[in-house]
Amino acid sequence: MTTTKIYGAPGTGKTTRMLDLLQREIEGGTPLERIAFVTHTVAAKVEAKERIQRVLTLSNEKEQLKYFRTIHGICYGENDLKRDNVMQSEDYLKFGEYIGVPFSSNFTDDVDMDGLPVGYSLSGGNEILAVRQFAAAQCLSVSELPEEWPNWASPKLMRQVITKFKTWKDQHAKFDFVDMLQLYIDHGEPLDIDVLFIDEAQDLSKLQWQIVNKMMKRAKRVYIAGDDDQSIYGFIGADRFGFLDYKADKTEILPITYRLKTNIWNHAQKIIEQVSRRQYKPIEVRGEGGVIDFYNNDLLYLGIEHESTMIIARHHFHLQRLAQSLEVRGIPYKGRGREVHGTDQACATVAYFRAREGQPLGLRDASRMLRFIGNKEGVKKLNREARDNPGRTIEKEALSREFNVNWEANWRHYLSRNRTELGRAEIIGNILNYGGVEALENEPKVSLTTYHGCKGREADHVICLTDCFRKAYDGASRHPDDELRLSYVGVTRARERLTIVPPTTELWMRSMI
Repeated sequence: MTTTKIYGAPGTGKTTRMLDLLQREIEGGTPLERIAFVTHTVAAKVEAKERIQRVLTLSNEKEQLKYFRTIHGICYGENDLKRDNVMQSEDYLKFGEYIGVPFSSNFTDDVDMDGLPVGYSLSGGNEILAVRQFAAAQCLSVSELPEEWPNWASPKLMRQVITKFKTWKDQHAKFDFVDMLQLYIDHGEPLDIDVLFIDEAQDLSKLQWQIVNKMMKRAKRVYIAGDDDQSIYGFIGADRFGFLDYKADKTEILPITYRLKTNIWNHAQKIIEQVSRRQYKPIEVRGEGGVIDFYNNDLLYLGIEHESTMIIARHHFHLQRLAQSLEVRGIPYKGRGREVHGTDQACATVAYFRAREGQPLGLRDASRMLRFIGNKEGVKKLNREARDNPGRTIEKEALSREFNVNWEANWRHYLSRNRTELGRAEIIGNILNYGGVEALENEPKVSLTTYHGCKGREADHVICLTDCFRKAYDGASRHPDDELRLSYVGVTRARERLTIVPPTTELWMRSMI
């Protein structure tokens, strides 16, 4: 077996390099069904599959791409589990009722856009099982990590919940994500493959590394890609040095960042060079320049000048006031909050105004508009016709004649029939006033996210907020390298301009300034 380790700093095209190697393996005669492309995220898996579909005609996609999955996905398949065997949100609620400890209604083992378990720390049960998952990821027992226990939980309660959780799962033939991994380690076979690709390897836990090592035993070639400088999930169990310490036959460091300019790259290096142990990476940058500034005024009035702007905060709470300001100003955005882009109501509004201007509508768009207007019979009719004639359009005159659309009526009255829609209609109105229908129709230029959620993304202008909460502040005191890596990930999202917003409280990310 030959193992190649690929270091990819931000913007160097790490995933592209992996996909190029994947394509080379295929062109060299390796059958797809004997290749595994294992990822840490669903997004990376989808990108790999799409790349294959562009260059190959697949005769049996399900069989040929059966190993193009996340680690959990492969363990799920190799363990021959069914969906009914896997713990769902409702199962955690039932267990909570059984044990007498509450769970959030959306708790699952899966992770959200920020890499946090869904429903993370939103209730007592969530907090306890999050400790169990953290311990399992590090191949430790819960009793070995008392500093991670919720401060309200006694040793007796921790033991009771963990023990009864196992008993409850056994009685109901249920497995959670930890069980899936352990089941493969205990009973699974190495994958019947020739080539194994592992992407985002810096995010793997000790438990996941055990799985990877077992998966690859029959492989002839293994490619492992990652960036130790972007290992930011240690707080949920990722092995901070697993990728850095992995022994390989060959090591490749991608030489050019196609994202960053000199000034921003140099600032990022000042941050990351403070990390106690890391792989040095000599990198050429995209070009000279890049703007770095510190914004001391009220961020609510910061201009949005670039084609894309990303605002990054340590916690979603710090984005709420910004989101409300953008809504009042009529600036559309992506991210958590009350964003409207892509919602049925926004699409119906665009359809309404386009039709009023005289543009023909597709039947599905016309149906969506009629649903908000309240014409249920019209919706049913258009949906039936759309199924029979998917390419057909309808003109403004026909909408007026057949469905009594009044183009002079107040569109907000049409599109705000309950309290939720009323609030969203107000935001839509502000967007229309700010930039017209195009602003509502086009992809928003502004995105709101967290430092954990921004990894893998980029923008022309990146605005980094530096305030944080007590838990993160204290955590950075115990593990300063974790915050350095997190800050590094944030600032390296910027293509042209980086704005750092000084803190407004005494709790802040000290590595940023």
